[in-house]
Parts: sequence; structure tokens; C-alpha cells
Amino acid sequence: MFIVWGPMRTLLYNDAYAFLLGPKHPSALGMPFFSVWGDARNDVAALFDRLFGGTVIDLDDISISFDREEGTPEAHFALSYTPIRDHGNKVVGLLCIHSETSDRVPGKLLQPSAHKRLAQMFEQAPSFIAVLNGPEHRIELANAGLLKLVGNRSIIGRTVKEALPDAVAQGYLTLLDQAFGAGERVARTAARYAMEAPGEGVKELFFDFVFQPITDGVGQVTGIFVHGSDVTERVHDETVLRDRQTHLNEENADLGRLVTERSAQLLAKEALIQTVYEHSSEYHIVVAQVHDGVFRLEEVNPAALKLYKAARDAVIGRTIDECLSPADAAVVNAHLTACLKANAPYQYEFVYEGNVIEGIASPLPSVRGIGRQIAVSARDVTERRNLEEQLRQSQKMEAVGQLTGGLAHDFNNLLSGISGSLELLKTRKAQGRLDELDRYIAAAQGAAQRAAALTHRLLAFARRQTLDAKSTDVNRLVAGLDDLVRRTVGPSINVVIIAASDLWRALVDPNQLENALLNLCINARDAMPVGGTLVIETSNHWFDERTAAEHDLSPGQYLSLSVSDTGTGMSSEVMARAFEPFFTTKPIGVGTGLGLSMLYGFARQSGGRVRIQSAVGQGTKVCVYLPRDLGGADKAEWSVDSEPLQIGQSETVLVVDDEPTVRMLVTEVLKDMGYNVIEAKDGVEGLKVLQSSQHVDLLVTDIGLPGGIDGRQLGEAARGCRPDLRILFITGYADIPGGGYGDANADIQILTKPFAMQELAVRVSTLMKTARAT
Repeated sequence: MFIVWGPMRTLLYNDAYAFLLGPKHPSALGMPFFSVWGDARNDVAALFDRLFGGTVIDLDDISISFDREEGTPEAHFALSYTPIRDHGNKVVGLLCIHSETSDRVPGKLLQPSAHKRLAQMFEQAPSFIAVLNGPEHRIELANAGLLKLVGNRSIIGRTVKEALPDAVAQGYLTLLDQAFGAGERVARTAARYAMEAPGEGVKELFFDFVFQPITDGVGQVTGIFVHGSDVTERVHDETVLRDRQTHLNEENADLGRLVTERSAQLLAKEALIQTVYEHSSEYHIVVAQVHDGVFRLEEVNPAALKLYKAARDAVIGRTIDECLSPADAAVVNAHLTACLKANAPYQYEFVYEGNVIEGIASPLPSVRGIGRQIAVSARDVTERRNLEEQLRQSQKMEAVGQLTGGLAHDFNNLLSGISGSLELLKTRKAQGRLDELDRYIAAAQGAAQRAAALTHRLLAFARRQTLDAKSTDVNRLVAGLDDLVRRTVGPSINVVIIAASDLWRALVDPNQLENALLNLCINARDAMPVGGTLVIETSNHWFDERTAAEHDLSPGQYLSLSVSDTGTGMSSEVMARAFEPFFTTKPIGVGTGLGLSMLYGFARQSGGRVRIQSAVGQGTKVCVYLPRDLGGADKAEWSVDSEPLQIGQSETVLVVDDEPTVRMLVTEVLKDMGYNVIEAKDGVEGLKVLQSSQHVDLLVTDIGLPGGIDGRQLGEAARGCRPDLRILFITGYADIPGGGYGDANADIQILTKPFAMQELAVRVSTLMKTARAT
């Protein structure tokens, strides 16, 4: 038996057919049929065309000439050719059963060795074969395959009705009667057969079989030749495939895995994979490396063509550089080169015309004459990223809401300290006890500084922004949140910080990391309603390939920030869903269920991962792994005492602020420094001064001004009419619109409220110094 498969007429065969091949076996396996049997092309090429057209052909005798190891070049065969169809009823191959009849043709007797080999082939055939005699279907011959199928029962010499009652009960005897009585071949594909298997109960099998009538010299039917193959596994596979086909649109993310896992299965499954490729909403591209750094498009599915707004004929066969802009091509080529270098699946992101494309490139086995190939599967995640940002902001504001009560308490305490100190200052001055004033002044200043720190922290925490990875000292970040965490979790929870002494710097968005840490601490607090211990710990990690794979990370250097509690813990079922958006175990109205899902997204987007360890009644530990920053520390910050102050030399400063107290304080400081000061209560008044002939050396203005002209607009107008004017913006907002100022040598700078008067003096002094230098 052999199979002719596909448009290349690929030859697949069993051991029995290998005898006819002689020395051509085993190299003939998998080769085109006519490259193996070139001499037979004239005899059977037209026959194959009819068969692939859907015709079933049975021939009692056909003469074929070919080269073989034994026997004469010309041989005679009785044969049966049956088309093989796919799920769409298209003929994709042929099942061919040959029986050489050269010994029955005059002058063409088989050699004794050939008889021996035929007997061996009959006995060793992997399918089941039998010869039945007479209308009662008495079993004359049965090979090992059939005997094994029926449990090695004694069936030779018995009728089918006697030996195989289960076959009779399932209607197979009727088919035998039909074949014998009508003298016609009966064939079935994937026919069901149930049998009693010792120790296994009723076992369901499926077979492809043929009942071929055997005739004598005058055409009288004398028996039946039975041939069958167990196709149970194939039927089960096809059933699974049919079920999966209805859900393919939901399984686009698994396409790469599906291709890999199914590639070794039956060739018929290729049609299904092609369907997925054509109709998938993901972008699928196959590229081949022509030579170093140059990649040529070999295949592109319709979804990818739609994304790139290109026709198939315009891109197939062209290089990446020919299809994309130079900037885009450089990015894509870099990703593909990295994939080949790693020789493993490679995840990447690519921004194309404002769309964020997330993909995975997988190297394919080398193909002779084409070079190394890569399969790319990608999807547009722009909408998902936007949703993640919205969810992140929502979670952040939820956390701000939970902080409100504690912050109000702290601010009331700080305001009490400030107002009380001022009252005592007034009282002691009236009493003439001036030696005690410094103590009250220090108390008021300290409370004001702590209030300012809390305000800055809250504004920075609530600010809406995308991820901005920076070199970050995580130990310093944790220390900066220490007071806020302790106030948030309350006095019943003991907070312990274990900071690694040699901790590396992380490459991460510090504001988002603060957000993540505070949310983890809030979760820990809620898990300890009667109090407990909360541990914040940092550590360094160096992951090799094995350890990195366990953490779903690339090998390299990472540091971890973990939060542990002694609370109620999680069950395995809860842990399995912990990162799902909106999943929460808290009561209705308490929390959104976004905390851990946003932490998961933040960690992945930062190049890290999150791991949870927990058990019911034993507490929980959440560990965030972050990539180490290998680029060095940030630039030095401002120092209020880095240089001596520049004393005013009759220069004029325009001060614009709608808050009278702030305007008064700034004016007093500037006058003490020796400057002339002009005051304006809003942008309109300030603009009148700037548009007048009044000389002005420096503009100090609040950004949030009333009256229709804010501080930034005033600054732009000032630079328009006075291009060399120095400007110092002062603002109470943490998120400064259109930021980017602050370089120590710039002639436009920003100072955030509340600020120390000494820091104001330093900024003004620096700006005046640069003005004099120019």
C-alpha cells in the first residue's frame, strides 16, 4: 500500500511496498512519485489525474514497467485506488492498494523468493488482512494485525458469524453479504466498531476498510479479500480540530503554539492552519534572511496587509527596507536580528503610525536555498494600553481616596502646630519675652516643611502620566514613603523596612513604583484587620537562564521590592485569579479589584514580573522584580547653598501673584536683597507693565493666575516683547504644564510652592548672575 499526497504527488508507503522499491528505499520516502518511478509516468500519470478528480478506480490487471532488484522489468498488478478527501470534500491524496498478479499472467511466474516475501508482507502488514471463503464467509487466512485486533482469538476455519459476533451485531455481516452477492467492492471510511476489550470494557474504534470480492477464472465470486486500517487516532484528532475551528477567533494568541504543536501531525491539518492564517485578526508575517541584516518578506496575511495599507503583490519578495520608512525599517530589522541571534522566540514592541504593535518573532528551521526564516505573530495593543492607563489612574485615585482620612488628620496636626506657634509668638512678643521666639519659629517652620512634603507627595502620587523609566534609588524611594505608609496602615500594624545595603539602582518609573508600593501596603493593611507586621524588603538578584525562565524573565540582573504581611493569606483559587482586573475578595464598595492587575501590567511594561507567595492563615508576600539600571545615576539636584548670593544692583523685578501673602513675602525678600520690585495681582496687570517703557530685569510669576492670562501665557508674551528677559515661574502644582525648565544655567526656571525664602533668593541670584554675564 502507498499514499500519493498533494500537488507534488508525494509518495508515502508501508513496509510491504518497500519490496517493490528495492534499492530506492528508504530515500524514496517523501519524494515525488514520478521522481521515484520515472518509467511509470506514461502508464499512470493520466490515471492519477482522474483519481484526483474524484474517480474511484479498481483494476484487475495493469502492466507497469520499472526497474527493480528482483524479477522482470514488466510486472502485473490488481489494484484499488481511492481518493482521500479533506473536510471541504476536496481530494488531497490517494490511497493505493496493489497486489502483484505477475504469477497469474502467462509467462510471468513469480520467483520462489517473491512468494516468500509476499507471505512475509501479508503477516507483517501493520493493517489487518483476511481472506474469507464462500457465502458463509469462512475465515481462511488472517494476518497478525487482525488476530491482535480480536484479542488473538481462534478464528481460522470459523465463519465470521461464529468467530466475530460483535461484528455481526454491528451490521458488518450485511456488508459482506452485499460484496459477495453483488460481486462489488464495498469500502467504508472511518467506520465505527465497538468491541469488548479484556480489562477495559467496551472500546470504540474506527476503521477504513475494503471488502474486495475474489473471483475465479470465469468471474464467479468465491470469497472476499478484507483489508482495514485503524484510524481511531485520526478520527479523534479530526473531532478535536472541528471543535477548535469554531473557537479560532478567540485563540489567535495561541496560533504560534498551535502551529508548533500540530506541525508533526497529519498533513491534512495544513488546510486548517492556512484558514486560520488567512482569516486571523492578528498580523502574521514570514520573513527570510537574505544575508546579514537584510530580511525579505516571504508571506504576509491579510490582517498585516491591512495594517500597512499595502497590496500583497507590492510587498511579497521585497526587503523590509523597501517596504518601510528608514526609521521604521531600522527598528524592525533590529528586532529580527535579535531573534536570530537568540535563536529563540523574541518578544518586542513596535510603534507604527501611532499604533503600538506587540509581537513575537520565532525562528524557523533553515530551508535549503532560502536562508534562515522567522515567523512573526503580532497584534495591535494600542486600545489595551490606553485602557491600562485609564485603569492605572482609576486605581491611583482609589488609593488617594483611602489616604484622605489619614492625611486630613496629619494636616490638622501640622496646622495646629503652625497656628499655635504663631499665637505664642504674638503672646511672647507682647510679654516682652523675646528670648523664647526662636523656639516657636523653629516649630512653625518644621510643621510647614512637613506639610509641604505631604502635599508634594500626594500631588505627585495623584498625577496622571505614562511610564517614564528613570534610574531610581529604590531604598531612597522606600525611605521617602516611610511616614506615609505608617500613617496609612495605622498604629496597630508594625512596619519593618529591610533595605539591602548594596542595592543596585532600578530602571523604572519612580512615581508608578510609589503607587505600586503604597497599594501593596494598603492591601496588606486590609489583610490584617486586627493588626500584625508589615515588612518591606529590597534585594539584588542575578538570574541565569534556568532561574530567569522560572520567573518568566530574560537572564540578567534584577532587584526586588517585596511587601509581606502576617494577615489572612490567600487560597490557591484566589491566588490563581489575583491578577485578573476587577477581581477582589473585599466587600462590595470597598476597592475596585484593580490593584494587583495594574501592578502586574506595570511590572511587565517595565521589563520585570510579579510573584505571589501565600497560604490561608499564614500571610502573603508580593515580590516585584525590576530590571537593574546599567546607565549610571541621575544628574545632581539643586542645592540652595551651592553658590554665594548675588546682591541686587538696582535691578528691577516684576512680581505677579494673585495671593497677597505670597506676593508680600516674595517682595520683602527681593527688597532685602537690594532689588527694586514692581507688584501685580494678575496676568493682565503684569502684561501692562511688560508692554510699557518700564525697565524690568526679571519676571517672577505664579503659573495659576486669574483674569484670563495665566503665568505661562504671561511668560510667552514677555519673551515676545522682551526676548532677553529672565523668568522665574512659581507654582503650587506638581504636574507643571509643558515642563522642561529647571537647568541651572537656563534663563527660564521653575520653583515649586511652598519653598524656603532662601531657595527663592538663590534662584533669583542665579538668574541675575547669568543676566549680568550676558
